[in-house]
Amino acid sequence: MLEKKYGGSLRCRRAATRIQRAYRQYKLQQNFRHLCATMKTNKRLSCTFVDTNNTYNHKNQ
Repeated sequence: MLEKKYGGSLRCRRAATRIQRAYRQYKLQQNFRHLCATMKTNKRLSCTFVDTNNTYNHKNQ
């Protein structure tokens, strides 16, 4: 069915390969953006936690 749509088995395979590559690239970029956002959030939380601890330690001394 797809072979008729794309005009032959070779063209069909090439089209499928291009579609798969584009989808995989899209998912890779999407996952990378999510990972970066998570790391930034964790870094902010870590910095806040460290600052809170430092402030607490200085008050007790």
